[in-house]
Amino acid sequence: MSVHLRHHRSAASFLASASALLEATEAENNLLVGVALELNRDPSRHSNPNTLVTVHKPDGTCTAALLRTPPYGAVVTEAGPEDVAALVADLKSLLPSLHEVLAPRATAFAFASAWTAPWSGSPTVLLEMRVYRLEAVQSSDRAPPSGRLRLALHSDHPLLTRWVEAFHEEVGLPLHGAPTEVARRLVEDGATWLWDDAGRPVSLVCSQGETLRGVRISMVYTPPGDRGRGYASAAVSDTCRHVLASGKRMCLLFADEANATSNAIYKRLGFVEVARFAHVLLGSPAARRPGE
Repeated sequence: MSVHLRHHRSAASFLASASALLEATEAENNLLVGVALELNRDPSRHSNPNTLVTVHKPDGTCTAALLRTPPYGAVVTEAGPEDVAALVADLKSLLPSLHEVLAPRATAFAFASAWTAPWSGSPTVLLEMRVYRLEAVQSSDRAPPSGRLRLALHSDHPLLTRWVEAFHEEVGLPLHGAPTEVARRLVEDGATWLWDDAGRPVSLVCSQGETLRGVRISMVYTPPGDRGRGYASAAVSDTCRHVLASGKRMCLLFADEANATSNAIYKRLGFVEVARFAHVLLGSPAARRPGE
């Protein structure tokens, strides 16, 4: 192979090796960048051992990067066939129980196919997503819903616990950790927002995961009984205004490709599609879902 891998013991080393690549592709790789920056600031936020790998040409140019923090799967940048082959060959001995990968669609499917090939396995697509970037919130001629955006409080913990569980069940993604613990961290991080209508929370938005110049918007959820009233649109819109007013240049977001309603809302607010990703469950004898 004409590429070689570098394993990094620290997020600082990983970020330095991949700096040119990640700066040029910050929007589409917002999750990987955000987690790496978080690891660099506070390694205790994620369980060890973390896996941080960069792929390089003979001249040292970084062409791909992979990050994995247990119990999550691997997050990978766009990678060519040679990069994928090198990563899979290396990780099969290092992480034989790797259970999932999130990457740009072509990379995710190539990685999964290479991983399962010896066993004729069948990778399972958990979710296909569009990645969006917003640099300015578009004004709307629609009347805003009643209510206002506010930060989630400790008193909202029971509600957030139910909504965290409902959100993951609806999108079909595994929830890593107990819902009550995930909800507790959302409140304590101070970046979880609720649209509150006359004292009643009706929609959830998180603005966690700072990147180099942006913030990732995530876990947008409105209970079924409160949908169709514009709550989620207003919550996302005002959350993005808050992020941009803080000095960040962009808001970034993953959206379920199959959810036409949410994709239409995001585009109406000013989000522009920058990439398509796939979250794939690896289907080898050693692979397993968390908790199995």
